[in-house]
Amino acid sequence: MLANVEDVIKWLELNNLEWWTVSLTKDDNAKVFDSLDDEALEARKQRFRDTMRLSLGNRFVIKAKSNKSSGRGMFQEEFQNNQGSSLQPSQHTVGTIGITPEEVEKRITEALDKANRERELKDLKEQNIQLQKSLKEVDTVGTRIMQKLEPYIGTIASSLVNKLIPDQPAVSIASAEPVEEPEYVYEKNDDETDIDTQNTQDANRIETALIKWANADPDYIGLLEAIADLAASGDNMYTMAKGFIKK
Repeated sequence: MLANVEDVIKWLELNNLEWWTVSLTKDDNAKVFDSLDDEALEARKQRFRDTMRLSLGNRFVIKAKSNKSSGRGMFQEEFQNNQGSSLQPSQHTVGTIGITPEEVEKRITEALDKANRERELKDLKEQNIQLQKSLKEVDTVGTRIMQKLEPYIGTIASSLVNKLIPDQPAVSIASAEPVEEPEYVYEKNDDETDIDTQNTQDANRIETALIKWANADPDYIGLLEAIADLAASGDNMYTMAKGFIKK
């Protein structure tokens, strides 16, 4: 058995133990001190001294290891709650400084509550970081999809409006005098012409398919979104359905 709190500190230092708990008994059901994740070693030692100074108990059990995740066996020792000497403070001494047993228990409870709140705050910060990363990933996927659809959006939207809301009057803006715009002719190269042709053909195919689908099934938009989600998730069901439909 260690004689006092300072001997416990020396015992921890000699064995390179930086993570420890203190209990009233050998089991962990009555802890009076526990190490914190984000606490410096010297601050942990001082908090341990302060906690034991408030406690009226005489004998305690300490369990310690090199760090929180260490796989080494747990060190265990009993010690007397003396502050720097082998003599236990008397009840008279405690009464002199004006601390009642109820006050000691209250302070210990408050210290443990504070430690628990600090842990919960740290967990919330970590969860917030993970949530922000997930939101960025979702935004990146959506941006890639919109970039692929961008060449066809104008054509598809115009065609759907004309088909679903036919015979709309043309809207013109009157002007006091016609303004002659300078004529500018842009000549596309062969590569740009081929790309435009391909985009137009793809847009026509998409337009025709969507119009047929809209006429046949009022819920086509919801079904289109469900298919897109299934394809994006990489679910094998999408591949099976695709093979079945395209037979």
